Amino acid sequence: MILLFRITEKLFCKSEYGLLVTVCMAGTILFSIGATIMTPDVPFIFFWTLIVYSLVNLRSADAPRWWYAAGAGLGLALLRTGGADYLANL
Repeated sequence: MILLFRITEKLFCKSEYGLLVTVCMAGTILFSIGATIMTPDVPFIFFWTLIVYSLVNLRSADAPRWWYAAGAGLGLALLRTGGADYLANL
C-alpha cells in the first residue's frame, strides 16, 4: 500500500491522488480477501508494484540502484509465478 501511494504521489505530484488510489486498491476483492487467504497472486502483486516503483524512481533520479531494485523485483516475480514474463518481454 505504501509503494502504491508513493508511485501515485511521484507521478502526479499530489498526495490526494495517492490516498485515493490506495483506498481504491484496499477496496478490491483480490487485494483484501486475497491477502487474508494468501492466494499466490498476492506476492506477485507486491513484486510487480516494486518493479513499477523502481522504474518511477529511475525516471526522476538516474541512479543505478533503481535498475538493481527493478531487476531484483523481476527476478522474484519470475520465481513466484510465470505471469511476470509479460513484463520481462517489454
